[in-house]
Amino acid sequence: MPAPVYSASLCAGLLAATLMQPALALKLTLTAETTYPAVMTQGARVTGHAAEKIHEIMRRTGIDYSMATMPWKRAYTLAATAQNTCVFMTSRTPEREPLFKWIGPIS
Repeated sequence: MPAPVYSASLCAGLLAATLMQPALALKLTLTAETTYPAVMTQGARVTGHAAEKIHEIMRRTGIDYSMATMPWKRAYTLAATAQNTCVFMTSRTPEREPLFKWIGPIS
C-alpha cells in the first residue's frame, strides 16, 4: 500500500529556526501555484484558504515575507535552489522527503 501523500510546505526549516532566534533578520519568499480555491490571486494579494493560513502564520511570527503564485515547476525549483525560499501546497512524497525540511500539513 502506498504511503499517504499530504499537502505540505517545503520551508527548509526557516520558520522553526526563526522562532528560536527572534533577532534573526530574515525575509522569506513563499511561492505556490494557483490551485483554486486553496491558492489564487486577487489583485496583488495571494489569497485562498491555504494562502490565508500561511499569511496568518507569518503574521503571528512577525517574519518578513513576500508571497507569489507561479507555475509549480518554477516554485519547486526555487525552493530547491534558492535560500529562504519555500513552496507551499505541494505533495509530500517518499522521493521528496529527504530533499527538504517539511512543515505541515496545511490541509
